[in-house]
Amino acid sequence: MYRFIIAVAVTLLAVGTTTIPTAAATRTYHDQGWHIFASNQLSASNTLIDGTPAKTYVWVAVQKKAGPQKCRARVSFTRGGITQSRVFEKYSRTVWRSGVWVLSGARDRTIGVRITTNGRCIVGAGVQ
Repeated sequence: MYRFIIAVAVTLLAVGTTTIPTAAATRTYHDQGWHIFASNQLSASNTLIDGTPAKTYVWVAVQKKAGPQKCRARVSFTRGGITQSRVFEKYSRTVWRSGVWVLSGARDRTIGVRITTNGRCIVGAGVQ
């Protein structure tokens, strides 16, 4: 009997914690020459300023939120009318998945960033 009550209580607590909405937030940071934009929303966009437009390094990091569903994020960078995007997927919360690559295109200092997720991700994107 006690096992049944404990199982019901654990199930109710588990269902209750998965239905609590997380606070939506977007933040912009400046650190050591990097202009970083972070979001945990379904869709967010921002304009980042590149310090050296000759060769732009782009950084993206993805973290999965709590819950059973996988995290799927598409990050698009638009520079001089040219858009480059990548898709990231994560199945576990243990570590961030991140990468750095060089953004090609026109030598424009302003770079538009658009982050689109399935709602299960925290995504950070930055340029240097």
